[in-house]
Amino acid sequence: MPRPVEFALGAAILSHLLLALLWAGWATAPLAAFVTLAALGWFLRRALPGCRRPRFAEAAVFLPLGTLYLIHALAPETASDAIAYHLGLINEWLGTASLARRDWGLYDVIPHGMETLFFGAASLGGFSAAKLVHFAFFAATVPLLIEAGGRLQIDARPAALLYFATPVAAAAGTAAYNDAAVAFYALVTWLLLTDDEDTWAGLTAGFCYAIKLSGGVITLMAGVYLLRRRAWRGLLLAAAMVAPWLWLAFRATDGNPVAPMFASLFPSAAIHPGTIAGWTEFVRSYGVPWGERWREVTLVGERTQGLLGPAFLLSPLALLEPRLRWWTLAALAAWLLNAGTRFLIPAAVFIVLALAVRIPPRAMWALAVAQALVCWPAVLAQWTPADAWRLPASPPWRAALRLESEPDYLRRMTPAYAMAEMVNRHVRAGDRLLDLAAAPRAWLRGVEAVNTWQYSAGIRATEALTLAAADASPLLYCLRGAWPARKLATLRLELLAEPQPRTDEWSVQEVRLLRGGAALFPSQSWALEAAPNPWDAPLALDRNPVSAWRTREPRSSGGVYFEISGEFELDGIELLLRRDEAGPAVRVTGIDAATGARVDLAARLEPAPAVALNLRHSAVRYLRREGFRWILAAAGETGIDRVVRSLVNHAPDWGLTQVDRAGGVYLLRLGE
Repeated sequence: MPRPVEFALGAAILSHLLLALLWAGWATAPLAAFVTLAALGWFLRRALPGCRRPRFAEAAVFLPLGTLYLIHALAPETASDAIAYHLGLINEWLGTASLARRDWGLYDVIPHGMETLFFGAASLGGFSAAKLVHFAFFAATVPLLIEAGGRLQIDARPAALLYFATPVAAAAGTAAYNDAAVAFYALVTWLLLTDDEDTWAGLTAGFCYAIKLSGGVITLMAGVYLLRRRAWRGLLLAAAMVAPWLWLAFRATDGNPVAPMFASLFPSAAIHPGTIAGWTEFVRSYGVPWGERWREVTLVGERTQGLLGPAFLLSPLALLEPRLRWWTLAALAAWLLNAGTRFLIPAAVFIVLALAVRIPPRAMWALAVAQALVCWPAVLAQWTPADAWRLPASPPWRAALRLESEPDYLRRMTPAYAMAEMVNRHVRAGDRLLDLAAAPRAWLRGVEAVNTWQYSAGIRATEALTLAAADASPLLYCLRGAWPARKLATLRLELLAEPQPRTDEWSVQEVRLLRGGAALFPSQSWALEAAPNPWDAPLALDRNPVSAWRTREPRSSGGVYFEISGEFELDGIELLLRRDEAGPAVRVTGIDAATGARVDLAARLEPAPAVALNLRHSAVRYLRREGFRWILAAAGETGIDRVVRSLVNHAPDWGLTQVDRAGGVYLLRLGE
């Protein structure tokens, strides 16, 4: 069995072993380091004696790029997704030795097969060791492509060089990401199936999903092959690789094993359909029209986070190769769901092989060398936009060799490090921080940073601040209904169908039950039901006008209601709503406590005099109730500029104290 394939199998097994330790809460850094070191030693003992030394010509071609990439992989991590998410998880696991967390967010419920390997490496050698893990998979793809060429009866060395010189693969493969690893395992799976190693192919196919949701297309593709061959052991191993992550998502979301996908079918308190709808709408295009997308991913790389390079303009030729066509199309399917160039990396390994089959060897060598020359980072910087995601023109060799200290390098390269230092100076471990500045979670020491787009608690908190910071006055208005006093067992609000379908959400800031014109104090004995989003129903009865029950789905979806069950005598109701929402048609019904019959109480609610309130202290009071003690706010954060300006410029009026500042980022403490 080829050494890269053995590496793939061993890494997948190690990943799940570390996952088991995390699940059990036993994954202390010393134990994770010991397990990782033992696995690495076992593999090196097996692999080194049988390794073939590269020929001089191969070394001359691949060594310059390999050396350059190694320098970048050894340097401290600065890639945005890595410091915010990939290594942010590792930082949490190093502190807790488990998967336990207070809240589950969008990126917490997806598979983390590569992050578990990062965790083991970081336990040994810090975050740079985690970067080297991903680089190992990127570099190992080169001999794997050459091995795959043997199955296709071609010289695949130029194909390997073409892939190795792909700018987006180089940028991702030298960072603590997971895209190059998905590409590696996709190719391993194809190779094992070609060699009729169906059992092990099942393991690597299942691990594609364990690395990344988009790797599931490879898992499904291989599953079809294994099913047709009746390779039950392979299917069983694939299921073993996938099942832990399905179970984790199921537990975290109370019922959705493939979260965050299909959130509308499996809504949960952690992930709302509206949150996923906005996220998927963006990632399907990144704002790039179809007519511009091919040029963007091959030659520009500014809006879709990276580029493939000019050689990939010939990619359509790859579909002419029948032995690789379906695998290429399967890998491309993930890109249709997420238009980021990184999602084309798994397809790239099949494209370069197919091109090597269809293009004569000398022409293929010329194409690969040309790609390597024009995509060398210093040259690439001359013809691509400054904001294109690629390796910097100057390699960070001093930082890689630690001739420049890691903190000094990070302070020089990214303002996010100064942000983390500021937070660590003031915020105690265990404190909860509302993150309006995209904090680098990898560098925070025990702080629970809740951002405003991934976590439900962060979304609700941001909505409360946004409402309180609004310029219009009044911010809220009332709808009231009245009827002869009667004893009720249930009160139900139903949103009536509107003439024109509405795609926006509906929210109710407060529901007040009236008796004799006075509002009843909510009782803990009352039972609440709401559809959709029953989890936030208590927020409409918390006597705080900035918190709200929101549908989190389009109001035109039908079946929208809010129901309170208990025993109360009522003669009216009052709803407090946002001023910026058009007046809804609401019907009020109830169940009579004496007869058990449903009765109409108010066919429509009528507008009442406007309510003018300063909601800033109410918003901060709500944040404190949710456990927040700090706000990290960045001036210029898209969509909340006005909120941040208000928080900073009028901090005392909110009941906040500005504690520190790092550039355009402010640290605010909530008052008692």
